[in-house]
Amino acid sequence: MYKRFAEGLASVEGITQRVLTQTLRRLERNGMIRRTVLPTSPGHLTATARCRRLARTVFSGSSWTTRR
Repeated sequence: MYKRFAEGLASVEGITQRVLTQTLRRLERNGMIRRTVLPTSPGHLTATARCRRLARTVFSGSSWTTRR
């Protein structure tokens, strides 16, 4: 999943640029996302393998809870 900062800001209703920036920096510091900056284009955000594993675990637990 690649997202530009502006796309992330537009896709989360009610979040300020400051809060989004702080959250993305924290996620990057914790190894959940990777930021790639190319000289020819703005930076892109990519979910790391660690983040994808966590998402699978959370969503599978959520579906199990819903079925119960």
